[in-house]
Amino acid sequence: MLKNTSHPLQLVVRSTDENFATFCVDGSLTRMRLDVFPDNRIRGAVQFASDRIPTTTGAVLIVDEAVSGSMLSLSYSLAENVRDRLTVAGAIANGPSSFTNCTHLPDELTLTLFVNTRIGGSQLSQIRFFPDDYITHDSVANTCSFHIAGTTPMFNPLLVPGMNVRLGNSADEGYRFLEICDTSL
Repeated sequence: MLKNTSHPLQLVVRSTDENFATFCVDGSLTRMRLDVFPDNRIRGAVQFASDRIPTTTGAVLIVDEAVSGSMLSLSYSLAENVRDRLTVAGAIANGPSSFTNCTHLPDELTLTLFVNTRIGGSQLSQIRFFPDDYITHDSVANTCSFHIAGTTPMFNPLLVPGMNVRLGNSADEGYRFLEICDTSL
């Protein structure tokens, strides 16, 4: 899946490694092996911009379908952390994930998803989510809300603007993979 501003989406069938890489910003290509994790869960950690250590670690579920149209759905523990930070910023909770008096989204709500992406080793890649990537904000009504997925955060790479996505199989080693990169288009 290739994305750019003039043509929002291109589906390329049987894309080779080399062909896909030509549409990526140098150094941004990340490959995640999917079949070593049950149900497309990868090992990862999520950290808020203002924290020094990850807020949560464990599994992150890669989904290939829209979960209420959100590119990132939060786990219960992350949702509680976001709720606390929005409340400190002056928002008033209307429920577990909806707020009134939500005048702005603090930069400290920027999340970084760290995932182990090296095949057969350890290498962390980072995917950064700004508050407006996962929080719906209505500046006229001063309301905001986010989606809670349950016990495991869910990430849908197909919904991230400016990111190319490739699903494939390694014929040589026999595993499924997901590749993502920043688009050069």
